[in-house]
Amino acid sequence: MVKGKIDITTPSDMLLRQEKERRKPLVRLIAVCILVICTLLIPAGLVPTLDPVTLIGVGIGLVGGLLAYVLNQTDHVVGAGMVLLGSIALAIAWEILGQAQVQGGIDLADLPLFDLFAILIVLSGLLAGRRGPLITGLATIGFTLLALVFLPHSEPLQQYLNGTYPFAVHGSSYDMVMVALTIQAVTAIITWLGASSVESALQNASRAADLQAANEKIRVQARVLAEQRARLHEGIAQIQQVHAAVARGQWDARATTGNGELLPVAISLNLLLDRLGRLTRDQEALVRIYRAAHELAQGLQRVRQGLPYTPPAYTGTPFDEVLVELAYLRTSRSPVNSQSRLAAYGRRPDSRSRPLSAPSDGAGSAEDSGSLPAWQASQLIDHDFDWPAWLRGQGQEYHTKSLPD
Repeated sequence: MVKGKIDITTPSDMLLRQEKERRKPLVRLIAVCILVICTLLIPAGLVPTLDPVTLIGVGIGLVGGLLAYVLNQTDHVVGAGMVLLGSIALAIAWEILGQAQVQGGIDLADLPLFDLFAILIVLSGLLAGRRGPLITGLATIGFTLLALVFLPHSEPLQQYLNGTYPFAVHGSSYDMVMVALTIQAVTAIITWLGASSVESALQNASRAADLQAANEKIRVQARVLAEQRARLHEGIAQIQQVHAAVARGQWDARATTGNGELLPVAISLNLLLDRLGRLTRDQEALVRIYRAAHELAQGLQRVRQGLPYTPPAYTGTPFDEVLVELAYLRTSRSPVNSQSRLAAYGRRPDSRSRPLSAPSDGAGSAEDSGSLPAWQASQLIDHDFDWPAWLRGQGQEYHTKSLPD
């Protein structure tokens, strides 16, 4: 498989791969056997006399077997099988043609050579698949028919064909030709049937292996889906629990789903809850500030009316700084009583600082008595005393005294 490409395996590719794996040890074994047989046949070309035709045929077998073995070892199985079959067929054909040329024709001793084609047909079924026996059988039958018909015949063979051969009861050309052709044809048919059955068995085994692999993948995927479904159920249950807790007011509840498929949802939910929690706390702080501001305003109104000042409760917000400053101003420089406030008011330079006249019933004036009647003091406190201006003045005086000399 080349990096960056997708290796797509089809059923035909699987069958070819299995057939290749099946043929490789067979080709190696047959090539070794051919080498051994050809080596053993070398003395046949030397004893009792030199036989160049036999030596050449044996040499063809040796070269073909050696080349087939090398190709098979280099993973060229199909080529090795073709070379092996071709070398055997060429060696047999050379032996027949060479002997006919040397002897002046085909002899009775050469007829068994045609039967060697049956071995070639059987080997073709092992090395070339189901089509090998048919192709090889047709080729050998054609060669046999042409050789027996057109090549010259020796005297004993001609006598056999004429039925006058003394060492045989009878004989004929039909008998000679049909024996060789029948052997080759029967061998081709049987080998073809055997190769077909082997290929069918391989196809069935391939289908069974594919089915088993598919079933295994289905089981793995089912297990993965079940685990994923369990994680989803667990994560959804946790998220529902968080929603229920938040609905009960537990703003610190958070979703924890690990590294599952719902992790982004849990993270988004936690961020949303954090923001809602901050907004809720800010809203609560704002409500406390509004309540404290309202209570402070009411307290100041009571002071302006001459009633005791009641400070609001602290809120735990920055508004408490205002309450602290007011409490400090009140305890350090606030007027002692209504008379001192009225005296301070009577010293104001504006037109409103003039003493009020007594009522017409003859009561003493404010200047004679040094104090105002209660109704006038209440009137001043309720309507004329500038409490904000007094606070500003106290703050400026405090700031001036706090500066270093």
